[in-house]
Amino acid sequence: MSEQGRITHGCVGLWNDEQAEPLRRIADLLHRFDYAAGVQLSHSGQKGLSERPWEGAVPLSASTSAVLRSEPAWTTISVSAVPFDKGWPTPVELTP
Repeated sequence: MSEQGRITHGCVGLWNDEQAEPLRRIADLLHRFDYAAGVQLSHSGQKGLSERPWEGAVPLSASTSAVLRSEPAWTTISVSAVPFDKGWPTPVELTP
């Protein structure tokens, strides 16, 4: 996974070693009760860099993210350089 592939600052991810242990503990707990752990793999594409759903799911700008939240903005990546909608950041287009 990639930190740039998330939709919001609130998305759970596994893009660094520090995130592996807490997720392993959750999986281990589920296994103790005979539940299977599953994941949903996704990539935000054009919808990346937005507020958390419970905060409106509106697009964040680099200045909004940095000034109001003290959470860094990131560059969105998608299959094209077309924004999701008016007011959304223009993603960097993937190339072969």
